[in-house]
Amino acid sequence: MSNSLPIDELYQAMLGRLPDPDARRNCIVFLKNGGTLEALAHEIEQSDEYREWRTISAKIEANRATLKQNENPVSQVPEIYHDELIRFFTFRGRYRPLALTVETINICNNDCIICPYSLQRRSKQTMSIELFAKTIRDYVEIGGGNLGLTPMTGEIFLDKFLQARLDLIRSEPSITSVSAISNASTVHRFSDDKLSELLDGFDRISISVYGLDAEEYEVMTRKAQYERMVNGIVRILALGGTDKVSLAIRHLKVRSPEEVETWLRHVAVLSGVERIQCSWTRHYANWATFDTSKPLPFDAEWMPTRENAKQCAMPMVSTQVLSDGAVSFCACMDFDADSSLMLGNIRDKTLAELLSGEKVRTLWNWAAKGVPEFCKTCTAHRPIESLLRMPSVFTAPLAAFGS
Repeated sequence: MSNSLPIDELYQAMLGRLPDPDARRNCIVFLKNGGTLEALAHEIEQSDEYREWRTISAKIEANRATLKQNENPVSQVPEIYHDELIRFFTFRGRYRPLALTVETINICNNDCIICPYSLQRRSKQTMSIELFAKTIRDYVEIGGGNLGLTPMTGEIFLDKFLQARLDLIRSEPSITSVSAISNASTVHRFSDDKLSELLDGFDRISISVYGLDAEEYEVMTRKAQYERMVNGIVRILALGGTDKVSLAIRHLKVRSPEEVETWLRHVAVLSGVERIQCSWTRHYANWATFDTSKPLPFDAEWMPTRENAKQCAMPMVSTQVLSDGAVSFCACMDFDADSSLMLGNIRDKTLAELLSGEKVRTLWNWAAKGVPEFCKTCTAHRPIESLLRMPSVFTAPLAAFGS
């Protein structure tokens, strides 16, 4: 059986989540070798995760039966609207997400084949300091907290106003953490002193590593700058330290753990650090736009296409303000800001007003209002139950779900 849909449905029904790529592949092999879905279900029933999920599910259903909706849009969401969790999603009684992501720039030096950078129709621009300051004030007014500066499709270190933004953020004590993702290949423009000063403004930096050799990097980014990337990684690690800086490797080729570890040790030696925090993948989201029937180079794979029906957790993690002030319900994949997820522009209304409108209430009720068209096949979709398995997401959402 090559169709993974029954496997996905089984995992969703029994564990409240989709299988990860390796688990899905193992399940397909199991079924091809004569195993049945019933036997697979029996294996799942023996797991600690299944027993834990049964307990969580029972609590959700009990809450669903007694839930009383009010003006807070997430009062429609029994998974989180209860005394234990609702405090994370409200400020002075009004709804707010766990974090805010601000795209200060949507210009990038790379053109990665897994990113829709070259497909976006939005004007490429840098957010003005005035608009950024207004955005931060609005965020402070709804409680502040975690702030991400990762562009939807851009590179944070190309932002010519980055230092001024970090200085402004530092003046607001209610902003509790600042994080971003970078490709590390533009920091050659800064002296060590200047780069160190910029890094001081962040609590967390994740570096996307686009391949572990020059060939892989060039195919991925369509740029021949592998050595520049490695040099950038080394400098950021050396100046920022491994408590702050982590790597997220994006493979196109199958790599053994030993290969990855050898590469990491080499970078660690060059950086003068002991151990590097790292994750890696060769499975990629479709941004609700890529044709996943067209294979990726080498051994990379698209995440399996699916039809999403369960309310997604990602808007709960973060709302996003784009470089022109447009506000998206979700900080995830709407790279062109042209879907029903757009709430308006922060130039015209406050963030509090945008998050309390009827549109937000509609978007928090897929069951009654339908799944937004953009979200139906988005492979970055994560059911709300994902939050319940990750307690750290409530205090460090951008670290748990990316920056």
